[in-house]
Amino acid sequence: CAFCLFVIKKIESLLPTNVTEDALKKLMEEVCDLLPQSHKDQCDDFIAKYGTAIVEFLLSSAAPHTICALLHLCLFEEQTLPAHAGDPLPTPEPSPPSDCESCRTLAALSRLNNGPNATQPESSAFLRSVCSLYPNAVPKCDAFTKIYGPRLEKVLGNQLGGRHVCETAELCVPQQKMELLGKERCTWGPRYWCMDAQTAHRCGNLAFCQKFMWKDSNLHLTERV
Repeated sequence: CAFCLFVIKKIESLLPTNVTEDALKKLMEEVCDLLPQSHKDQCDDFIAKYGTAIVEFLLSSAAPHTICALLHLCLFEEQTLPAHAGDPLPTPEPSPPSDCESCRTLAALSRLNNGPNATQPESSAFLRSVCSLYPNAVPKCDAFTKIYGPRLEKVLGNQLGGRHVCETAELCVPQQKMELLGKERCTWGPRYWCMDAQTAHRCGNLAFCQKFMWKDSNLHLTERV
């Protein structure tokens, strides 16, 4: 049940504003590549077995728990039964995605829209529209595409030889390079820059954080540092 809900919620986060059967079928081919590697094989088997039914249920706007219950992977009663003292704790909400995960999501959506071999103007147009087309796919999408758009538009259209564009864009770092990159914290990206006003100021990105990352939060944007 838990794995079914996990996959369905991931699919839901990637749904375009206008959901079509064709878009859902293409999304089924990509979603497992966006899960942690340890879950990929299980996801592939899950989609192979239930993908067609999931498409039909999503087109009817069924909720994740309803879908998993209709697939006989969750019980309908689980949705309404009160928790008891001996029950396991609910799974915590996942943490916000890393820049690497956000890049991989954009790369997958680019393949869905433009195919693996797109021109730079096509990739640029995709990056300008992706946040409105897929409003739940990438948290802080406008900020992310604003920061990384110039480098992403150069690589998103070149996915024929493999799906390593995010390493090419230096957003996913090979493990052996992680330690070297980590020595200078201001290279860690906006999630680090914008953790507080003092850090944003030290990294030279206070104005950026105020405009793009803090506008919907309760952080005091005018805090003096």
